[in-house]
Amino acid sequence: MIADEIDDLQLAPDRPEGFADVQFWVDTRDTRDVSRATRFCHRFAAPLRLPGPGRKLEVEVVQRSIARAVADPPMSRTGLIESRTELTRSGWTLEVFLPAQVLNGFDPETNRRLGFAYQVADHVRNDQFLGVGRDFPIGENPSLWSTLELRD
Repeated sequence: MIADEIDDLQLAPDRPEGFADVQFWVDTRDTRDVSRATRFCHRFAAPLRLPGPGRKLEVEVVQRSIARAVADPPMSRTGLIESRTELTRSGWTLEVFLPAQVLNGFDPETNRRLGFAYQVADHVRNDQFLGVGRDFPIGENPSLWSTLELRD
């Protein structure tokens, strides 16, 4: 991405929501046979913002509720989730660390599989999804999420 594009996004009044938005979902039980989120399904949002002319991205990852969920997980305390982001020559990177206490039901001793999905909305590039795209209710239906297997 070139500096002119970054400046245009930073100053564009029609983009108050920010530079890009990453949403991701984690199911600590990898329930493949349910079509509505349970108390073990979590949604996180990470809006990336360009606050000023220094061209340094800022991000704060927050937990959000899942539409049409059967039950909601406990909401995580602010400040527990660690994240960082940076601009690169070809775009940007985002790193997120979710401590166990923000993932209701997470127990790697009894379950080594997690349901996982993400959506990246970038105002410069096309939206990206893991698996199925916008035509499916990915944010509401954990049976559409991929499976991550934890390894030692």
